[in-house]
Amino acid sequence: MPIHDHQPAFRDRAFRQAEENLHAASAAVGMSIANLLPQFSISATNRCRPTLVGSLRRPTCAARANSSGPVFSTGPSIIHPIVRLDTRFMLAEQFISQRVISQRGRTWGYAGGGWRRRNFGTAFAVNDMTNVLMIDDYELAEACAIVTAFGSERFGYVVTPNVDHVIRHYHDPEFRELYAQASYVFLDSHFLAHLIGFLKRQRHRVSPGSDLTAAVISSVIKPNDGAVMVGGSAEQAQELRARFGLKALRHIDPPMNFIRDKVAVESCLRAIEESSPFRFCFLAIGSPQQEIIAQKLKERGVARGLALCIGASINFITGIERRAPLWIRKSGFEWLFRLVQNPRRLAKRYLVHGPRIFLLLPHIELRLRRPIAVPREVLTMSGTPPMTVVTGSQV
Repeated sequence: MPIHDHQPAFRDRAFRQAEENLHAASAAVGMSIANLLPQFSISATNRCRPTLVGSLRRPTCAARANSSGPVFSTGPSIIHPIVRLDTRFMLAEQFISQRVISQRGRTWGYAGGGWRRRNFGTAFAVNDMTNVLMIDDYELAEACAIVTAFGSERFGYVVTPNVDHVIRHYHDPEFRELYAQASYVFLDSHFLAHLIGFLKRQRHRVSPGSDLTAAVISSVIKPNDGAVMVGGSAEQAQELRARFGLKALRHIDPPMNFIRDKVAVESCLRAIEESSPFRFCFLAIGSPQQEIIAQKLKERGVARGLALCIGASINFITGIERRAPLWIRKSGFEWLFRLVQNPRRLAKRYLVHGPRIFLLLPHIELRLRRPIAVPREVLTMSGTPPMTVVTGSQV
């Protein structure tokens, strides 16, 4: 028998299950934050709990309405309002409002004042599977030496996962496939490395994509080396030519949101392939567009050279966006520096989407590998002392 909105018993059972899931998630987030920020003390009596008004109306946060004290008790801190904003307001409301309830093959969710059948993704759904993301465990100098030695006889591409990418990797099977076909996967996020170090006692080397891009452009590419920049502006391309002497740099500027247009995608791919073989192709068109283009280039088998998925790196190099000081980057708070600079564009990414990592971290494994044998002479030229590398088959 089909389930209808007017059946209160199903709705009550569904909401009770969602409420129990919320309590478990709240406890997990609280423990994660407590481990990361020891100065915080979590008050169990003021924990955020949903309440029902009437039969089944949109839940509200009891802590927000009735609590006489804050959820977190601490002294003044720049992190405090951000953590409070996420755990006390966003997480509780959105986890309940988008929790998926499945029964007899039908997908249901709470929206618009009642439970009804909905078609939406699993942005906040957490299951019991362990999501494995393979990481090439190299420092910046080592990663730079590896891409330096790649050459132009074959095609490959580099991805540098940050927190946003790791969350997308968990939820999106198509994005996981894009990462699985990448030649190199270097960890971009100091924040994620510190978080995993605190909670899982695992050490991860970090090679930020923006730093790798800057090192390649300033120190690796020679004036007559073939190079392609996809995305960015013509002015930025000209600045790179003038500043770093990149005489052979070709600029390709696809239209906004071109990934939805098959003709535009085909035009972009052909333009890149016409510039092959190249030493480096810088894909500065945002994620997941840049990973999609890189995977299509690999699939077609025409292009030769190494493509780097670099996001906003060109903006940092050309001064369009200000980069955080080194000590802020290494401490893991570059996201906060960028948020303060551009809150309108980045608030949703860092304050709504980003905190999901606390829920997902128990279900995510960053599996480390060091399979690439780097020539000793390349390491010496790059200023890195010779190292012993475990050799193995390249993915």
